[in-house]
Amino acid sequence: MVHMIFQKLNGELTYEDRIISYTFDITGNNAEEMNKKKHDVSAWLCAVHEEDIQDDDYPHLHFVGSYHESDWEEDDGQGELTIKFICKPYMYANVETVIELSAGNECFINYSK
Repeated sequence: MVHMIFQKLNGELTYEDRIISYTFDITGNNAEEMNKKKHDVSAWLCAVHEEDIQDDDYPHLHFVGSYHESDWEEDDGQGELTIKFICKPYMYANVETVIELSAGNECFINYSK
């Protein structure tokens, strides 16, 4: 309902998906061990599809997204694995929230999680 009112006032609301990325430092005693660790982390995160993604920087919120791509850089026995996720444009509350908006005689209540 609120979306339709803003749409009438401001035109179509559009938001683009967002890309978030996380970089992991990967080390090993040799190249084989490092490659195994890289493979294990990649396999774990490549399975993410339309999942809640928790980020320690936002303890009360989460993203909803899917694995997008990865990048590997290696230098002198150490590596960096960067994993990117494509997410919905919004962040979502981890607990249910209720927001009540009033404008003139109109009152809107938004229950969301």
